[in-house]
Amino acid sequence: MKSFLQLVVIAVIGIGSLIFVGLFTMSTVATSHDVVRVPVPRASYLSGAAPAAYYADAYVAPMRYSSYVSIEEVEAEVFHKGSREIHRSGAELAYAGKAPGVSYQIAYLLDVGARPRTLTVSTTVIVHNWVGKVYWTLTRPVHRMIVPVMLDRMAQAAPKR
Repeated sequence: MKSFLQLVVIAVIGIGSLIFVGLFTMSTVATSHDVVRVPVPRASYLSGAAPAAYYADAYVAPMRYSSYVSIEEVEAEVFHKGSREIHRSGAELAYAGKAPGVSYQIAYLLDVGARPRTLTVSTTVIVHNWVGKVYWTLTRPVHRMIVPVMLDRMAQAAPKR
């Protein structure tokens, strides 16, 4: 029984390590495609929520070889929609959702005036209790690795023009 438990713990640690290395590698590739972390843009719907949030960040991706021309094209490719849409404009979509002990908002902002065009994903997180604090403490490092990867994939999925 004891050796079985040790084997399970070793397997979980090994699988967790492989997942972390894979996410880190994909995040590094996204960074090599010029996906960078930035403050939540003032033009974003979430800019008003960011100062009061427990956590707020944004990542921006330039679209040099392909680009979206409308927020409707972006909507077809978004990687997370939360549980409900909270904002829509000609340049941005925002969604809200909940996870254990936290509520979050995620916004996708398309800047067609920039050269090259850019796509920005902003996130705000509000922690409601100790469960949320533990949850976000464990989730934040994964969030910081996976969001640049997903944004990079969205930028690459844009139509070639």
